[in-house]
Amino acid sequence: MTSAGSLSPNSPLAIVILASVLASNPQLRVRLDGHADPRGADDYNRSLSDARMQAVKDQVTLARAFVMVLARRPSLRDRVRLVMIGDGPLRDRSMAILHGAGVADLAWLPGHRDDIPAIMQGLDCFVLPSIAEGVSNTILEAMASGLPVIATDVGANSELVDHGVTGFIVPPADEQALAAQIVDLASDAGRSAAMGRAGRAAAESRFSLQAMTSAYQSLYDSQLASRRRVQRVPLPRS
Repeated sequence: MTSAGSLSPNSPLAIVILASVLASNPQLRVRLDGHADPRGADDYNRSLSDARMQAVKDQVTLARAFVMVLARRPSLRDRVRLVMIGDGPLRDRSMAILHGAGVADLAWLPGHRDDIPAIMQGLDCFVLPSIAEGVSNTILEAMASGLPVIATDVGANSELVDHGVTGFIVPPADEQALAAQIVDLASDAGRSAAMGRAGRAAAESRFSLQAMTSAYQSLYDSQLASRRRVQRVPLPRS
């Protein structure tokens, strides 16, 4: 795998769905068969999406989008890979879609993994196809890893992802829109890399512990200053 933003005409891009974010193993290199890759970091180029494989996370739409990407751009067959990590009711349905389209050999669905942070470090894009969200921690984790993000326009996703700058926002349950943005990133290494860098910068400036601490401090200071001004206002004479 290569680091985010290193997409080249001869390297695959993989779209990854994850079920959990647990322990980290920085030395891990993953191939499509799930074994450690002895060839090092320059052979695979992957994109990430993190979610439980349940209806609300809608991995089925991403599986369909992956099939659509290959149908629209057959030349990407040698470069694009789909990886769905995790267990849940949509895993078998997603696999059936891939088998039915004859692209299951280009996908890896290994079930549960506990080395997600390490896998993120070797990817090139993060995809979140959910039909409902709150504030997605996995989007923030992907941005902090330097990954451009493709996410659906639900919950706070559009507040986290700056459309066209740190990634793309697409309508939920819309495999055509999702496929179009995957093709965009797979076809433009420079743009993908720039979005990843912008996402990393945004994560550091807006969502890091230091940034949040500074924001709370500023809020506290402003409230204290306001209270002091109120206390200094002279009372009217009777």
